[in-house]
Amino acid sequence: MLPTEAAWIGNALRDVDATDLSPVLNLGSSTVKFRTIDQPHIHREIFAPLAARNIRVIHSDLKQQEGVEIAGDILDPAVQAEIRKLGVRSVMCNNMLEHVTDIDGVCAALAQICPPNGLLFVSVPHEYPFHPDPIDNGFRPNLEELARVLGPGFELRKGQVVNCGNYKDKIRHGPGLLRRDLKLVIGARDPIKMRILRENYRFWTSQYKISCAVFARGGK
Repeated sequence: MLPTEAAWIGNALRDVDATDLSPVLNLGSSTVKFRTIDQPHIHREIFAPLAARNIRVIHSDLKQQEGVEIAGDILDPAVQAEIRKLGVRSVMCNNMLEHVTDIDGVCAALAQICPPNGLLFVSVPHEYPFHPDPIDNGFRPNLEELARVLGPGFELRKGQVVNCGNYKDKIRHGPGLLRRDLKLVIGARDPIKMRILRENYRFWTSQYKISCAVFARGGK
């Protein structure tokens, strides 16, 4: 998650009463280390303010790791049932839809776990480099396309395609990326690594654009 993107999601969460958020499910959460150390802006912009408001966050990811409360595939009905038992009031799904093999299936699952009148906070790249984790399915929607794939059960409440800097900015704040890129060049026989390298430098000055949105699930 990029810092400007995290700030947008954090501001959107702050605009909602705590009673309409808590507990909030964070899908594709990754680990507590990722959220607090690797990308500290996630904790600073999103989870620290939620904690200050005594809003419970339920972190969910595929693997059981530190900081993951519910481990499993969201397409698994048993996982969906476990989530529903917790009485979530809202759902966060950030930087996840571009990494799944079944986008329609995940969107259908979101409709199952987000309660009637509940809020869904989504972000997904619109213009952004190829970044497999473990795959990148190429999903790069604008707001209208995002609303369409989520289906008629969700209504767009607010949204923006947010400019989030470029690769030059990333290098400026994290010069270690240059060493990583050198390693990618050394491993140039790997077509995936070379594609990652080419894509990163395609955005040397071009802005990353992230579709950020808040949807409300229908009341039925």
